[in-house]
Amino acid sequence: MICCPNCGLNTVELAGSRMAHVAAWLFSSAGLLRKSPGGVHAETEIEGRPGGGCTLAEVKPGCRARVVGFSQLTPVRCEQLRAYGLTPGRCVQVIQQSPETAVQVDNTELALEAGLARKVNVEEVK
Repeated sequence: MICCPNCGLNTVELAGSRMAHVAAWLFSSAGLLRKSPGGVHAETEIEGRPGGGCTLAEVKPGCRARVVGFSQLTPVRCEQLRAYGLTPGRCVQVIQQSPETAVQVDNTELALEAGLARKVNVEEVK
């Protein structure tokens, strides 16, 4: 477990865990991993973001969006986002974009760094 010294939030450390190895194996067997200078990344992005898609960082506060996938994230990071409920097909509401992207997923509010929000591909829901 990892505990934040400021707020006391507890989360599971996935790096090096059995779950991280299983996720890496699943992504590699499905051909969704690519090697890059920074390491191994999961390619779960739908090519070209069809249907007017954008990233979570581009959605205006107050708007709803459906998660389509993730781009250039490690399997561990993808698994962490899924553990918080940010899964493909799930609708989220953007609460704010500054200073960080804050979204509401069901009854949970998540704050994402701008770089991470740019790697979450979504399509706006009217």
